[in-house]
Amino acid sequence: MSTPEDYVEQFRQHLAADGKANKTIASYTGDIRDFLDWLAQRGTAFDGRLQRFQVTAYRRHIAGAGYKPNTINKKVNSLRCFNLFLVESGRAAEIAVHPKKDRAKVAAGSERQAEVFSDDEVERILLRAADRARCSARDALVMLTLLYTDLRVSELVSVRLSDIVSVK
Repeated sequence: MSTPEDYVEQFRQHLAADGKANKTIASYTGDIRDFLDWLAQRGTAFDGRLQRFQVTAYRRHIAGAGYKPNTINKKVNSLRCFNLFLVESGRAAEIAVHPKKDRAKVAAGSERQAEVFSDDEVERILLRAADRARCSARDALVMLTLLYTDLRVSELVSVRLSDIVSVK
């Protein structure tokens, strides 16, 4: 029988295999540890199946604890990824996290979900990145890095060459 920490470690390995950045992995697994600790404090042993009532009760708990909407939404997103991992790995049979229902409302005018590129749009980005007559190597690198790494623009601009390779 798996312990809660076993589930967190398996989730961490899944995220790493999926190519997630170390900071993303730390954030997601930290959120899941918090959730599993909250379940344990309530006397509920986690058996690998995420249940809808657990998600809604946890969301109410973190909202009541004074977390800001963006933090609540980040934690809901971490739970959604964990839920998908559990389903994909055969540990759970159902999706218990519904982002549209579970997301906290943020300030007026900023309720919109982030837009996701379609397959055609991704293909156009890749074609433009490959066309050196229309796109410099630097711009192609920026586009491809953002497309494939889950980095935010603010994270990408803080990357230094010395962070990536050993400069002599």
